[in-house]
Amino acid sequence: MKKIKNVFLLAAMAVSAGFVGCNKEDDDVVIQSSVVSGGTIRETIPVGSTEIDSVTFEVKGEVLAKGTYVDGVLTITLPATLDSKYFPSDANFGEGVTVSDPNVKVYGDDEFPIYAYKYGIKVGKFDYGDETGTIIDDAGLYYADRDVTITGTSTRTDDGWTYITNFNVSLKKGWNKMFFTGSENETTKTRTDNVTTTEPSGLKWFFSPSYTNSNQALAAALLANRTYDSDDDDVLTFVTATTYRIVWEGEEWSSGTWSVDGGLLRLRDSSGDVYVATITNAETFTLTVGEDTYIFTKI
Repeated sequence: MKKIKNVFLLAAMAVSAGFVGCNKEDDDVVIQSSVVSGGTIRETIPVGSTEIDSVTFEVKGEVLAKGTYVDGVLTITLPATLDSKYFPSDANFGEGVTVSDPNVKVYGDDEFPIYAYKYGIKVGKFDYGDETGTIIDDAGLYYADRDVTITGTSTRTDDGWTYITNFNVSLKKGWNKMFFTGSENETTKTRTDNVTTTEPSGLKWFFSPSYTNSNQALAAALLANRTYDSDDDDVLTFVTATTYRIVWEGEEWSSGTWSVDGGLLRLRDSSGDVYVATITNAETFTLTVGEDTYIFTKI
């Protein structure tokens, strides 16, 4: 059964709170474990061996803010206001739910859209919540255009299932945190979700890698302006963060673009042919071209 984040997300793209503390509407506020309206997130978050050279805050694929990750510290300032184009047209949370201001506009999702990049490749995201999944299901960032409270219970049916959503939400104007817990009963085909802005204990900031194995993280670390050679007089150079060039005995063998896919580095030349490289470590990888294999080592 696919978990659905209730009517809250489907109808209004949700809400969330816990990010309060500004003296003035557009002031930056440095915080340690929450998000403040128009404020700055500054957190010490270990990420292991993953390299990071840029951080972005993204809404619907658009970069709305840029931050840094230096010496294990994430710093990013959220936009103080959100353009009206991001808000859903319908903020109906369902029958049985009371909204203190029916004209409120809310945008959000059950995640923290703060992403980490290396050489233009997304290597993971920064999250706040329950890394183990034992306290809550999810936590997310939500923007409200005014103070509002949302309380009550909404019930709906879909494809033979009954979805019950309990709201206990108090939002401040600006960015808020919201927390989700839920359970399913396969016998009765009932899904119950609880949505609140009351933060439980035991939550923290953590890093979620985009890659499922070390090869992918290493591939992201290879990328730009690195040169490798093989025993067969081949020299491969990552010319830019997205292009490569292979020279054999002084003549160009191949050039084109590269991408990371499933732990593999894929080199696509101008004719569309694809060569696959398996990353062994940051210094060495194996390039497969048809039935031929080449071992490249960093110069």
